Amino acid sequence: FEEFEEANKHAAEMNQRTARLIQQQIEGGVNQIRALIEAASADIDLKSLRPRQPEKLKALLHDYPTIMAFIISDANAKSVAAYSLSMDVPIGYDYSDRPQIIEARRTKRTAISGNLTGRATNITSVIAVVPLLDDSQEVYGFFSAALPPGKLGGTLKLSPDEFAVVTDSFGRLLVTDRGQTSLTEAQLADV
Repeated sequence: FEEFEEANKHAAEMNQRTARLIQQQIEGGVNQIRALIEAASADIDLKSLRPRQPEKLKALLHDYPTIMAFIISDANAKSVAAYSLSMDVPIGYDYSDRPQIIEARRTKRTAISGNLTGRATNITSVIAVVPLLDDSQEVYGFFSAALPPGKLGGTLKLSPDEFAVVTDSFGRLLVTDRGQTSLTEAQLADV
């Protein structure tokens, strides 16, 4: 009986260690994307709401394939331009009701959504939004990046006995990795 308790204690410690490592990986990935889009937003001309050097945005999309698209929106959060190497992103959509836009407008800081379905693309995404501020610190527009949720944590390194399920704060599935267990992706989604 003591061996069973010891094995359970060891398994719990392994699970906690794995959870911390996954959390650190995801936080690191999110922080990297946050810094990247904040830096890229500095290239957006507030008068035209277009990049001063569009080739730089295209280079970023090429160098960071975890970014599916960049979207530029006006002060009313209506998309006016989009850049992607992998899909056509229609413009003219109103994003003013999206929580990440509301937060970015309210705080005048970068906001990141949970897992959601893209309004223009109908693709599951996590959206990072930088408010574009004028000289008087008023919101002049928004610069957004659409990210595939499953790639936020990079490649998880799990032992054969481990699996991972990561959800956002609303309980929506972000990442699953079944490691080398016999669990299917569908079974992980139900965990």
